[in-house]
Amino acid sequence: MDLRRPNEARSSPSPEDGLRPDPLRPVGGADPVDRAEPPQVRGVAAEPPDGPSPNRTDSVEKPSLEGEAPPRVVGPYQILGVLGRGGMGTVYVAEQTTPVRRRVALKVINAGLDSKSVIARFEIERQALAMMDHPCIARVYEAGQTPDGRPWFAMEHVAGVSVTQHCDRHRLSVEERLELFIQICEAVQHAHQKGVIHRDLKPSNILVAIHDDRAIPKIIDFGVAKAINQRLTEKTLFTEQGRLIGTPEYMSPEQAEMTAQDIDTRSDIYALGVLLYELLTGSVPFDAKTLRKAGLAEIVRIIREVDPPKPSTRLSLLAHDSADTSLEIARHRRADTRTLSRSLSGDLDWITMKALEKDRTRRYATANDFADDIRRHLRHEPVRAARPGPGYQARKFIRRHRVGMTMALVTALLMIVATGVSLIQASRARQAEILASQDRNQARREAAKSSAVTRFLEDMLKSADPARDRDIRVRDVLDKAVREISLKAPEDPEVEAAVRTAIGSAYLNLLLPRPAKEQLEIARRIRESVLGLEHPLTAETLDRLAWATYLMDDPRTAEALYQRCLQVFTRSGDVEKLANATANLGVIAQSLNDFEKAAAYMHDALEMNIRVYGAESADVAQCRVHLGQMLALKGEHGPAQEELRLAVRLYDALGPDHRVRSADACLQLAHTLEVVGELAEARSWATRALEIRRDAYGERDPSVAACLAELGMIARAEGNLESAESNLREALTIYAASYGEEYSASLTTRLILAIVIDDAGRSREAEPAFKQVVDAYARIYGEAHWSTANARSLRAVCLTRLERFTEAEGDLLAAYPVLSAAGFKDHMRNTAERLVTLYGAWEKPEKVEAWRERASDEFSAPDH
Repeated sequence: MDLRRPNEARSSPSPEDGLRPDPLRPVGGADPVDRAEPPQVRGVAAEPPDGPSPNRTDSVEKPSLEGEAPPRVVGPYQILGVLGRGGMGTVYVAEQTTPVRRRVALKVINAGLDSKSVIARFEIERQALAMMDHPCIARVYEAGQTPDGRPWFAMEHVAGVSVTQHCDRHRLSVEERLELFIQICEAVQHAHQKGVIHRDLKPSNILVAIHDDRAIPKIIDFGVAKAINQRLTEKTLFTEQGRLIGTPEYMSPEQAEMTAQDIDTRSDIYALGVLLYELLTGSVPFDAKTLRKAGLAEIVRIIREVDPPKPSTRLSLLAHDSADTSLEIARHRRADTRTLSRSLSGDLDWITMKALEKDRTRRYATANDFADDIRRHLRHEPVRAARPGPGYQARKFIRRHRVGMTMALVTALLMIVATGVSLIQASRARQAEILASQDRNQARREAAKSSAVTRFLEDMLKSADPARDRDIRVRDVLDKAVREISLKAPEDPEVEAAVRTAIGSAYLNLLLPRPAKEQLEIARRIRESVLGLEHPLTAETLDRLAWATYLMDDPRTAEALYQRCLQVFTRSGDVEKLANATANLGVIAQSLNDFEKAAAYMHDALEMNIRVYGAESADVAQCRVHLGQMLALKGEHGPAQEELRLAVRLYDALGPDHRVRSADACLQLAHTLEVVGELAEARSWATRALEIRRDAYGERDPSVAACLAELGMIARAEGNLESAESNLREALTIYAASYGEEYSASLTTRLILAIVIDDAGRSREAEPAFKQVVDAYARIYGEAHWSTANARSLRAVCLTRLERFTEAEGDLLAAYPVLSAAGFKDHMRNTAERLVTLYGAWEKPEKVEAWRERASDEFSAPDH
């Protein structure tokens, strides 16, 4: 009989699954759609399929084209059909047979539109296209006149859809959209070098076609283009009725000004900024419906005077107005709403808003400069659009040299600056933006506080520049920050509270709960005194303090703190924070043996996350990991595996950005499979988790130790005790070096190692290790905790082998009722079987039969 079940050494939640400083960190998305769909727009200068673009008001009246039959032949081209009609001309798809066979887009001026101004604009477009030779600009083949004197020209036929349609249909990520945008910038730069300003850059004038499995954007419709050295007259920009030529949503402030006489290439930079804004957020800076309802004077005023919200702010406003819309926008970018907003905040906000500056001298000077800043962002280098500062420079250095720096340093520096800024900027500056329309003075005060936090954190980082000192110790950076703020605290107590909350969160992210708790306690007292007990910022600090308290093995106090958080988050309607706190309460309830309450919390958190982020979000995946872990602890391995497999599938669908988080699900799934004897599959999942974490964190990270410990358990179940011992010793070394000998993960691993040593026939060597773990658990959790009971049950096997029967009996009889009260079916069954083995060795047959019958009746089969 197998005296021990391998899973029972897991006497506390998995170090990686149950002891994370933040068990529900958001991330999100979906796979690209690789199916072919019929394009809605198949032509170079075509308008959208529903007729002329409503975005353009041209310089002449448009006669009805309803009854006009298309020509059959124009020059050497056979007309096949109509691609689209605009105010100036009609675009046909046509075929050329000699001297080459090819399809073209043929643009012919509309009948009756033969005024000098229209012909001039038509000729400008033809000449502009003819001057350029770039793979991302439609080519002109030839030009001529119809028999009735109407000008025409033939150009490259682009079988594609607009750039925004392409990105959404294929669910391109933010990074993939940026790569496509760089190509568009390069094409615009080429046009500018040829002396041509487009003046009407917008999605419908940028089509995307697939060539050799590669997406190629094509700029079309130079119908309102202007030569750089051409004097801009009123006729080339406005109609005689004073209407705008171009598209208001994409029009630069100087282009909208009725008296403007010096439009230059920076107007196209502005339009590119609007395009980038739309690619990132799914909407334009100024609401199209609002502009279309406004008169000409109001359109000009909005474009020239009103500042649009930053892209990340636009997403926040969308999420507030319509959660479904914001969720759909995020899904089109293979992200969840929170991850998308975070990815835009910072670099991409700065880059986009620089291109949208009202003062064109503050925009990018060239399209190449614009593209170069995008490239710097993608390479994790400081962007020119950003306000330079040591904190920002440090973040960028870390991203570029991820391999050369410890993950802990990466985490700490990011948490110090990013968390500090986000706590006061993301939480309060968002409120300040809303308050700005109601109370400008209050908004300025909030902004000043945000700046003060940023300045303090950046000054603190000046002496901890990773570019100068690669061997910098994370703890030193954090401790120095604590000393500095203690010696010279900021004048504003709210700033001090925000900084201490940021530092405490950084300690937490390193799993250093004691110093974290010290800083968070100070921050809590300040915020309760200044802001009050019910303020959302006070609750945010309480949330972090609660988790630090839990990690210091005080779950009861942590539970009480989280209950306070729940009340505030419920009243404020902050569903995101409410879901996170609820999930953490589930983890705490699980540690307190209250599995009914834990299940209720977990299911509530799951429902809230589905409602906020959608069923396919990273937050939902992480909820399922926690739920699966809890079900496994209860012995409900079938349902546990269902939850965990679903979590893995969700993470895989979300893409490579979520690969590290998927390791949590893989590892827990490996454990549940190991418990039910599916060892080959268990090893596969554990190995996958190990590879992911080693690649992300390096060889000596505690998350790697968790994988090694699981592989040790699997090897033990396979009978490979040598491999099991090797893996477990390596894991224990990592844990002890990171957290100390009595950290819960260290104790759990030592317990498993003791089992393996005992199985190898070295029971006298194993017994002191068992005693060390039992004593530590009793001291930390108490005798009535299931962790202590389970360790006693496992030690009894060793004591039985050493023929110390009385001690073994005491351990088992003490363990059984505790495990029964906790509802751990596997542990109860195994403890009963160990009593059968003990009494058999002790030669007490009446007790053997009593416990055998009990084990057989109550636990005849595992609950799979």
